[in-house]
Amino acid sequence: MKIKEDRFIKILALVLAPLILISIILDDILLDLFLDLRFSFLDQIFIFLSKAFTKGIILIFVFLLLYRIKKYVWPWIFSAVLSILIAKGLKIVVARPRPFELYPFINNLVSATSSSFPSGHTTLLFAALPLLFLAYPRQKWLFFIIALILALSRVYLGVHYVSDILAGMFIGLISSMIVLLVKNKMKK
Repeated sequence: MKIKEDRFIKILALVLAPLILISIILDDILLDLFLDLRFSFLDQIFIFLSKAFTKGIILIFVFLLLYRIKKYVWPWIFSAVLSILIAKGLKIVVARPRPFELYPFINNLVSATSSSFPSGHTTLLFAALPLLFLAYPRQKWLFFIIALILALSRVYLGVHYVSDILAGMFIGLISSMIVLLVKNKMKK
């Protein structure tokens, strides 16, 4: 991993850890702020993005990795599996109800079945980011912004709290960093 990308990912992970704790305290306030932004046009955009993610965004990431640099395909698969295992385990242990389950006035705009914490969508997105940064260093900010919009759309849609999103970001990044660290150690 190049020094600049490595530093960016480490700083992001270090910043996310305390933000998760702070956001848990402020989750209801932040959720209200997101729900106040709702209007029909944005609803349709975020519903589309959510469905696009579940139906194919992972395939797009894999395609981008395959097309550009094949050496990142297996690390991406291992990062995805590790992050999913961690996220699923936390979902079972924490068993946090989704916002629309606790607050009947919240109209969830997409369906969601498992518990809220952490966001699985966000976890997978951010597990792919470090590898995309390596494959496409000049486009890292574009990938980061797309992943952030997709992640925050989950709050807007009423199926997650901000702390769920931040935890998913943290788990995804850490999973990918662990896989890359192991990969680099095995090369030596």
